[in-house]
Amino acid sequence: MDYPLLGGKVEIVPFNQWQQAHLYVLANTNDVQPYINEHFKYLKELHPIKSKREKWLHDKHSKMLIGWLRLKIEQQLNSSSHGISESLRWIAQGPRLEVIKYSEYVVNDCRF
Repeated sequence: MDYPLLGGKVEIVPFNQWQQAHLYVLANTNDVQPYINEHFKYLKELHPIKSKREKWLHDKHSKMLIGWLRLKIEQQLNSSSHGISESLRWIAQGPRLEVIKYSEYVVNDCRF
């Protein structure tokens, strides 16, 4: 059994690490894939010339996806027949910025 030792300490995750973790989860969640495709299409239509450069497109996608997805899901939730799952609703909101950090932890009877 895995468990923390001693009391945990609440810490704020730096925004860039929070964003990176959230993008990783979004990119690896099947329910989000249609929205990722839609976001790329949206960026290409909004910026037809710039979006021809792959690096620009991927950088812009990474910077804008989280906010765009949150707004998109919120708009769909306001419609009467949204079909948004609870997990997609929460994933779109992202993780909390506050985490509990433990100085010691036991995993498979090994103390870390």
